[in-house]
Amino acid sequence: MALKLPFLANPMDTSILEPIEIADSWAQRFNNALGTVDGDLAQLLINHVAPWWSDRLALTWDIRTFNSVQEIRDLLQYAASCGRLSTVSLKSATLVPTATDNLIYVQATYKFETKEAINIAIVKLVPDARGNWKAWTIVTKLEDLKLHKEDRSRLLMPDVRPDKTVDALVIGGGQSGLQAAAALRTVGLSCLVVEQHERIGDHWRQHYDFLKLHVSKWYAQFAYHHWPTETPFFPTRDNVADFLEDYAKSTHLNVLTSTTVREAKYNSTGYWDVTLRGPNATSRSLWVNHLVLATGINGLRPLIPSIQGKESFHGMSMHSSVYKNGKAWARKRAVVIGCGSSGHDIAHDLHNYGASVTMIQRNPTMVTHEVLNIPMLRKLYNETLPVEVADDLQESTPIPVARLLASIPPKVLNKDVIAVNEGLVKAGFQLKTSDRSRIIFERFGGHYLNSGTSNLIVDGKIRIKSGIPIKSFTPSGLEFEDGTEMPADLIVFATGFDIHSMRNTAIELIGSEEGRSLKKVWGLDDEGNVRGAYRNSGHPNLWYFGGDFQGARYFSKILALQILAAKLGVLNRYQGGK
Repeated sequence: MALKLPFLANPMDTSILEPIEIADSWAQRFNNALGTVDGDLAQLLINHVAPWWSDRLALTWDIRTFNSVQEIRDLLQYAASCGRLSTVSLKSATLVPTATDNLIYVQATYKFETKEAINIAIVKLVPDARGNWKAWTIVTKLEDLKLHKEDRSRLLMPDVRPDKTVDALVIGGGQSGLQAAAALRTVGLSCLVVEQHERIGDHWRQHYDFLKLHVSKWYAQFAYHHWPTETPFFPTRDNVADFLEDYAKSTHLNVLTSTTVREAKYNSTGYWDVTLRGPNATSRSLWVNHLVLATGINGLRPLIPSIQGKESFHGMSMHSSVYKNGKAWARKRAVVIGCGSSGHDIAHDLHNYGASVTMIQRNPTMVTHEVLNIPMLRKLYNETLPVEVADDLQESTPIPVARLLASIPPKVLNKDVIAVNEGLVKAGFQLKTSDRSRIIFERFGGHYLNSGTSNLIVDGKIRIKSGIPIKSFTPSGLEFEDGTEMPADLIVFATGFDIHSMRNTAIELIGSEEGRSLKKVWGLDDEGNVRGAYRNSGHPNLWYFGGDFQGARYFSKILALQILAAKLGVLNRYQGGK
């Protein structure tokens, strides 16, 4: 069935709708069908467009998405037979408008408990042609195992430093690794974090001075421990670095800095024999049940395009990963290759220091705008709504459905945004249609949330050269395929990182033989879920973990519950629908 939105033939009078009654009625029908021998739960789903059911461990012990009635029927029969499905009780419901009057839905949150688990379900209910409210999308999520509930008080006391064995070794002490470690602790697992830098947060301190988050501190909160009150709305590079260090201390995580994994060998007992290299070339051995690779989705390996003649260039060239600031480049000619977030930031910084800046755009770029994004995100991420509730709501839409919803044109266009976009095109900047799912989950780059640099381009203060490939370096700058030349004193390659390096890092760590079963990490699989990360990596005792602040926060507990389930011997994944 083609992917479509469940549009109404005519707009509906929403003033007469009672979301609680609608959601409670659906729950009663669901529970009645569940309790009947011949009850068909699939009849509670819409059928004029594809229904969706995404599961985060509750029914499948996996991260899976199904989008046909038959796939969902098979899933529910399996879950019921395994005791993973039970009657639901309504927690909340609200009417959600969209960008068009011909699509509305009631979003309902339910709770359901089985003998072993506590779960939630978030359901989007829409009316069919007869006015019957049916489920369009359902997301089920495991909250806790009853005999092993999350206990956040464990983070208030120092963890026991492992001597010889540990449940999980987290490799990487950034925002992903630390939140994963904290989640592991809350469910009672022992954990050790190793970080190659001298201090937690040093990876951030090494970035360029101009760096700040382009999302609010409310969106970028950490699990279990929030930003200090005085943190600015957009945290700076140093805010993030210092908070990472404070987070590790406040949650009493076991962290070894200036430490790397020299070798990890998997043995027949189901443990990794790990050798750590510490400060001053010291060595230490551990038996580790699970390895969690949290070295960053966007990679450890900078990508620099191969351009001939570099040795002839008399100026300076560098990758964005080593750029610090534009202090030395006042009244000099600077070229920034790449128009993603880092490219825009660095061009802005060089302009602030008085450099003459040109950006080289190799491919169209998706530009979004703070004036639109921040108010939208603030509906969920703010001072009042608990971040865990906000995350559940944010993750309540399967990625393919979110892509469809985002394609609906807004009812009212922002005139300032239109003016900036038109100005960018006039300046020669190539805009790409907004598709957050592809940019974030497939490319992990190629986008910019405008915080001022786009305006500088529109005003002609930063120049753009787009669509013409670079042919070679010259002694004084760059030559392009169209025969034009561009003089430069500084060339910065803001060309990103190898997003496939996480798998390569894992293979280097555990060896090609053990690592041959490892899946590719990141990008979307055939079901529309993130490939490899947070779930089965291809090796039962190795996990990829990473993503942005929100993703790492949300999936940290999902990762911890899977590792806990593996230890308990109950990680039995659903194999149907593949």
